[in-house]
Amino acid sequence: MDGTSSQQLKLNVNSALQHTINQNRTSRNQSCRNNCMIDQLPDDILIAILSRMGVEEAVRTSVLSSRWRYLWKHTAIYNSEKLEFDDMDTGTGTKMNEMKFKDLVNHVLKSHQGPLVESLIIRYDNVRDRSIDIDKWIYFAMKKEVESFELNLSSCDVWFHCGYKFPEFLLSHSSCSTPSFKFLRSLVLVYVDIEDEVVRYFLDSCYHIEEFCIIGSNATKNVEVVGRSPFLRVLEISECWNMQSIKISAKYIFYLTYQGSEISLQIERTPMFFELALGGEFCESFIYEPNKHSSYSFQLKNLALILQAEFPFGRERTIAPADLPRLHALEQLELNIESQVGRSLLFFTSLIKASPRLREFRIQVNVFAAKYILC
Repeated sequence: MDGTSSQQLKLNVNSALQHTINQNRTSRNQSCRNNCMIDQLPDDILIAILSRMGVEEAVRTSVLSSRWRYLWKHTAIYNSEKLEFDDMDTGTGTKMNEMKFKDLVNHVLKSHQGPLVESLIIRYDNVRDRSIDIDKWIYFAMKKEVESFELNLSSCDVWFHCGYKFPEFLLSHSSCSTPSFKFLRSLVLVYVDIEDEVVRYFLDSCYHIEEFCIIGSNATKNVEVVGRSPFLRVLEISECWNMQSIKISAKYIFYLTYQGSEISLQIERTPMFFELALGGEFCESFIYEPNKHSSYSFQLKNLALILQAEFPFGRERTIAPADLPRLHALEQLELNIESQVGRSLLFFTSLIKASPRLREFRIQVNVFAAKYILC
């Protein structure tokens, strides 16, 4: 079945399901309900239809009638190795009710019969109450020995941080005979406060981890990747405003993203380290104080810089520093700049001149007008 036919089938099925729901809600007589065409289909056809739906849509059908109550449990969802939950409907842009979302996640995870789950993704931005449900979701991930786990608690309100702290007590009791993250390959934590000790646990205990992403943690301060996690390839630490230092000495790591305030960054004995993405104050340090980064910048092949070049009151920079080091290996350069109207960006041409092997250059400039209020 091609994509168009599958989409049309889903639309027809959803229409039929909505028709059945409306019938039940308005308490129409039994003969009218029996006339609904979809109710005349055999179970195996209905199960095949449900298998093409998302988790939320499939579970919702359980309230239609006693016949539908357990049909979804016979679908692939019930034994799925990949589970994804998002309280935001990307199609309509609307959010699920907080209690309904938690009930949905809890119901599916509790009912899941498969021995393992390869991937678990939970995106939920209504965290304003007790965290016991989230603790259970993490424990489920450990029990099912997930390889990829994403817990995203970011909010549409940029000023809101839920303050959820990764439960260290779940990890402190893990052993060979208890649930753990020993098969974890990818971990993404967004707006989850994670202490340095817990970061060390993942780097020390998750031998197979390849990707580690921490965004918006207020508890992370010092991260060391030294002789740990031999398979770690990708590390991202962004918007962790209490960060103080990052130290990396890992043989196979090749990609680092850091967006935040200026910190102490040590990168040494990393022969495979070729890609770097920087943003925030630290990005400015890389550009305007290049000698501080010369110990690793010479080996970069891909470089992405996210910079707010506002210069609201200071002197505009148009001349590169005389001691700008050569980016001998750089092949791809990407600049994402926010700048005031009329500000010169000629300074950034110095990065091009310092890159003799550059093959690809991309730049995106978001321009805004400066507004000053005089008191």
